[in-house]
Amino acid sequence: MEVEQYETVCAGKTVHIYLLSMNSSYFVWIGNEPNIKEMAVSMKTRSDSETVSTRLLGSQSSAVSLNVAQKLAHKFKAQFFVSCSFSDPFILPQVESWLLKHFHHREQLLT
Repeated sequence: MEVEQYETVCAGKTVHIYLLSMNSSYFVWIGNEPNIKEMAVSMKTRSDSETVSTRLLGSQSSAVSLNVAQKLAHKFKAQFFVSCSFSDPFILPQVESWLLKHFHHREQLLT
């Protein structure tokens, strides 16, 4: 198990990113507010053509964590638990881009 901590600026705001790497799965916390109000999990199915996802915490009206988990699981074929805790919606595209680059780089190091 490995824990990583990052800080980046998105849309002019400091965003904290915590990654917990486990065996074939990851926990990702992204935020600028110190809480876990929502969390989702997503993974590829055995057929490898679909991604299954569910919300573990939070309101049905917010799909931010769920969408990020789906994108990461689909792209990197691993199980992702994701918790997004930020109030500015303009942060999301930059955070997603950062995560995709990070995991792509990580994937290349493992091959």
